[in-house]
Parts: sequence; structure tokens; C-alpha cells
Amino acid sequence: MTAKYILIPVLLLALSVTYVGFSDTLFIGTANVPNTVTTTDMEWSTYGPTSCYDGMVTAVFNPFDPSSLADDNYATLSCSVDDVRDGKTTITVTVTNAYPAYAFGVDTCIQNTGNLPSKLRDVVIDAPDSLKNSAKVAYALKYSLNGQNNVVYKSNKDLSFADFESEIETELAGKVFTNGGYICLGDENSHTLWIYFPPNSNPPQGETLKFNITFVFGQFNE
Repeated sequence: MTAKYILIPVLLLALSVTYVGFSDTLFIGTANVPNTVTTTDMEWSTYGPTSCYDGMVTAVFNPFDPSSLADDNYATLSCSVDDVRDGKTTITVTVTNAYPAYAFGVDTCIQNTGNLPSKLRDVVIDAPDSLKNSAKVAYALKYSLNGQNNVVYKSNKDLSFADFESEIETELAGKVFTNGGYICLGDENSHTLWIYFPPNSNPPQGETLKFNITFVFGQFNE
């Protein structure tokens, strides 16, 4: 008997692979011919006015009641807040000729204006040691994850700079802010972020002090 062989041709198909990579940009395509579809980037911006003010601490000073401050005629103060760039926004305050019993404050709000949910990754305070070692911090924090409901309030006073930084990071760690979500230091009742020098402190008088508070944001899935 003659052996018979049946030849079965085998067809190898080169299957293209489709992938999706997610960052600030959504990539859709094949391994050889990628296409890029740009989504809305992570965007935060300031909204509403940014205000700064100062005064002289009285014997009954309450950081959450600015009416307890007397007028100041000695120091000068300026402040600014940048819109988020590269995932960061910075509050900058410059004060000249601080003295014992001097206080200055700033209030501002930043809001997620993009469609990409994001969260706070870090809070960084950059200030000279002469300021950190002589001043105290009081703050009133208000935030909402979606900008519509579940508004959260938190405040504290008589803190060191390190304690203030730690409290803000702990409160906001892991929170995901969607479009419209916001973070405010200060509110409609003039509660704010106060830096104040107790009457028995020793600030560097006659000098110009500058400090920055930087909020660092990341994507929600980082």
C-alpha cells in the first residue's frame, strides 16, 4: 500500500496589537502605526480674588477674627498665586520689616477646571529658617471633591510650619478631585491662612522675607 500524505497548508497571520496608554494624553493605535488622540489635560486654576492683609496683634488676638487686629503702619506685604503649571501651583508671600506681634494673612482658592480627575500629592513649604523659627501658623481649610456638595471644613492654630504642612497633607492625602472640585485657604467669613509672630518672638526686623507654599497635583491613578 502506498502511503498517502495530506498536506495541510498552515497560514500564519500577523496579528496587529492594539494598545491604550493613559497619561495626560490617550494613545490609540497599533504597535507599528500609533495614532494619538489628545484628551483634556490635568488643569487646575485659581478662581475668585486672592487677598492678603496684615495687622498688629492685640492682647486678645484671635486668628479667625481679623477684627481683633490693630492697624499696622510699619511692615509691607504682597502676595500672589500662580495657576497650575506642570502639576504645581505656588502661593508666594513677601513681607518686609516683620516685628514681634505682627500678623499677615492670605486667602485663595484653586479649582480643578479640567476633565481629568486628580489628587494632591504633596505640600511643600519653602521659607527661611528665621521665619519658620519665630512665627506661628493658623489656617482655615475648605474643600469639595466635586465642587457641588459635601464641603469639608478644617481649621487649627498655634502651629509650627512643619505641623501645618503635615496637617494639610494628612487631610487631603488620597482625595480625588473631579471637575469643579476645589481647595480654599480662607472663606467668605474672612477666615484665612495667618502667619503671626507672638509678642515674645524675635523675627528678623528690617529684612525682606519670602516664602512659598506649593501644592503638587498628580493624576488620580498615580
